[in-house]
Amino acid sequence: MTNNAIVPTTTEILSEFTGGSTSEVAMMIGVGVVKDSDAVFFQYVGQEQPPQALTMPSSGRPLTRLANVRLTGISIAEGVGEFNSIKLNL
Repeated sequence: MTNNAIVPTTTEILSEFTGGSTSEVAMMIGVGVVKDSDAVFFQYVGQEQPPQALTMPSSGRPLTRLANVRLTGISIAEGVGEFNSIKLNL
């Protein structure tokens, strides 16, 4: 006997966080991707190009925080990149 009615599916949980709307990826951001950089956040711009540091438009200084971001999914990737890292995708 199983009781599947009690355990919500991943889709139901994500629907609750996103308000039932479908998600769209506008930008993929990595944290600490480039080890020898002062920047914290990096934008992935394509498979063949290295990630670009996210900086302040006026000063060129690296961003230190992100505001107004909506979490729409979580996954873990292992064995990623040159350093065989574990990556948390949000």
